[in-house]
Amino acid sequence: MNIVLLGGSGFIGFHTSKELLRRQHRVTVLDIVAPDPELNVNFTKCDVSDGNLIEELLGRLDADVIINFVARTDDEGAFVLDYAPNIVALSNILQSMASIEPKRPFLIHVSTQFVVGPRESPKSDRPKNPYTLYGESKAIAEELLQGSKITNWLIVRPSAVWGPRHPSFATSLLPLIARRWLLVPRGPALRSYIHVSDLAWKLAQLIDDDLAIIRGSVIYLGDPASDQKALLDQFSRLLTGHNVRRAPYWILAILSWPSLFPLLRRSWPLTRTRLEILSSDYLIPADSDSHFDYKPDRSLTEKSEEFISWYLELVNAP
Repeated sequence: MNIVLLGGSGFIGFHTSKELLRRQHRVTVLDIVAPDPELNVNFTKCDVSDGNLIEELLGRLDADVIINFVARTDDEGAFVLDYAPNIVALSNILQSMASIEPKRPFLIHVSTQFVVGPRESPKSDRPKNPYTLYGESKAIAEELLQGSKITNWLIVRPSAVWGPRHPSFATSLLPLIARRWLLVPRGPALRSYIHVSDLAWKLAQLIDDDLAIIRGSVIYLGDPASDQKALLDQFSRLLTGHNVRRAPYWILAILSWPSLFPLLRRSWPLTRTRLEILSSDYLIPADSDSHFDYKPDRSLTEKSEEFISWYLELVNAP
């Protein structure tokens, strides 16, 4: 198939491109940043805010499937408008798809678990009390898609994605763990994670299966929930030989207060957002993998070792 990835040069887009190429699909990346030269994909530089350019490109690329990866995901914004690309990109895609005739491509919109807050039922197909400004922007985008006249779409809500090339783990989380500065609250907090290679496999498998069967659906992709500190401990043991440090919640709540100030948020080791995530259950539907007969080809330990090796190579590179 001919598959177009918008925002395909990023973290998930890179791994998905590799998996699609392995399956002999033709891949074209539209992004403002060129993809890794390791990937043998077609590339056109494209600003997602340029609706006319997106319409022109999608009109002549003859795509069978479009995957929208465009997203600003950090927690440094002060307003929802700071995450406008998450909404504008989808709006321009929908406008372009409406004009493509006679064959209209299938759209897979990659959203996030954050469009439904941690205290809400994860089975909700509509966004509800989204978590963080990033989640709120993605919720607006979902509502835009579900209210459009386009019918051949699928919304995918991944759980917390990790793995090599993660944009923020290498600059924030892993350095904190390596210095033993990361403090986590005592007690379990259940959360679903998914390794980026598993997510890429599942996205590709959705394409190879009959997308028409799940047209107009919302699906979650993630591993069964577990205590999220177990994964952090895995990273910490590989980096330091020790588990992550624990502390009472009330102490961490006090330590997180400086992160409320915008000038300190980027550099402060414990933000309010991170503390809330580390101390709360955040679940996805238990049947999220019912679409697949899939068994990961590597253990959690093997994936963690690969991830930490990638990080160490990155920080030790000349």
